[in-house]
Amino acid sequence: TAAAADLESYLEKIGLLKSQTSAHFDEWDRLALKLYLSFKQGRFKDNIRDGLDFLRRFNAVPEEQKTQFIKILEIVGESYQQVDYVYDSSDFYEKALRMDPKDVEILLKLRSNFQRLNGTEEIQEMNRRIDGIVSPPEIEENRSLKKGECHQRDMVLEGGKIDLGLRFYSIEGPREPLITVLFNGRVVWEDYLKENEIFIQVESRVGSNRIQVVPCNRGIKLEKITLENRREE
Repeated sequence: TAAAADLESYLEKIGLLKSQTSAHFDEWDRLALKLYLSFKQGRFKDNIRDGLDFLRRFNAVPEEQKTQFIKILEIVGESYQQVDYVYDSSDFYEKALRMDPKDVEILLKLRSNFQRLNGTEEIQEMNRRIDGIVSPPEIEENRSLKKGECHQRDMVLEGGKIDLGLRFYSIEGPREPLITVLFNGRVVWEDYLKENEIFIQVESRVGSNRIQVVPCNRGIKLEKITLENRREE
């Protein structure tokens, strides 16, 4: 995009990026940023060339560079994916997963490759691995919350739209409970409870997500959280 091109030009101008290929990079985080900006501008073949050059030059990965190394492998895998080199793309994703087997985002991208190849057994294996990492569809809470107390729950999700359900124990009392619900820092529901269960459709991120529940005018007991991820088969 034009914004990515402008940012890349500016970073090169102030010396944070160099216009040369990866052979001239000493800092892997800068290489990861350059590959990302190139990807956003559709320079997929450039990324593939730089990625192959990068792998030829580095056999050992320092622990402090592990995160950036995985990101570089992921971006090169995506670049291969964009030019329909699905097998090469999968190779790079699998290299990344050998370093972090629980990276949900890369597992989802690898599953997408297998879906393009109609690899039924591989898709089932990816689903099994993903299901072993993401949060279960029901999370028992059984948590009594005081007025003004914030209860938060971190979850690992596949991303996309989900139906988020909150079930409370009896809401009977002198006044209806006023509840605020935040999802990833944004208020997604704030109202008086008429029933003991509410459902909210939210847009989730791939990986870590956080829900926060706050009773505003009285105490209440949260029974459980339910999640329905709208997975495409």
